[in-house]
Amino acid sequence: MLKKRDIHTKLISKFEFTRSEGSHEKFSLYVDGCKILTTHTSRSHNDIDDSLLKLMAREMGVLRLQIIKDMFDCTVSRQDYLRILRENGYFERFQ
Repeated sequence: MLKKRDIHTKLISKFEFTRSEGSHEKFSLYVDGCKILTTHTSRSHNDIDDSLLKLMAREMGVLRLQIIKDMFDCTVSRQDYLRILRENGYFERFQ
């Protein structure tokens, strides 16, 4: 289980997501001015368990739960993450 505030901090500072608020807290990833994807966290949870992490992983273009855990444990860099997105086809629609 991970702390929501730690995930928010890493999404913004390490992976350069942009935060916006509404009924859920939204984090969008922009690359070269194009929005590539958006993930959400609930306002009602302080901790994020594996079931919520799986949902975030899917929204973030990560196919394995362990990869998203590694992202937040600081063993996957922003460059590594962008490479994963390229391999999964997230940049093809913007070419």
